[in-house]
Amino acid sequence: MQKLFQFIAVLFISIYPTFAEAQTIGTLITEVQNLVGSLIPLLIGLGLIGFLYGLVIYIFKAGNEGEAERGKQIMFWGVIALFVMVSVWGIVTVLQTSLFSGTGIDPTQPPATGEFPTLPAPPPPPPAGP
Repeated sequence: MQKLFQFIAVLFISIYPTFAEAQTIGTLITEVQNLVGSLIPLLIGLGLIGFLYGLVIYIFKAGNEGEAERGKQIMFWGVIALFVMVSVWGIVTVLQTSLFSGTGIDPTQPPATGEFPTLPAPPPPPPAGP
């Protein structure tokens, strides 16, 4: 437990200057987005390394039934981790583009008037027939 606490403390200390520089909530959100955006490929790479590690164990320890089963389990959870990470990444991207693309709304900036922004009014219907 103490090692976990030390890891979290070191992680917080290394990230703290990024949050200290943020002067508005918009810049803080942008900094968090940049941080998460650079962590996602790293996590996907770790999931891939985990899968490949399980594959290597499965191949090289094929004669030992217990070790081969361990390799299968590592490969299984590696695939599950990759699937979950890529799926969540895709869902978040779809939501961002469908909710904030083309509306003129920037989710990282607070409204200038202190109110929530509204979408523009739809165009008027075409005139009735002849």
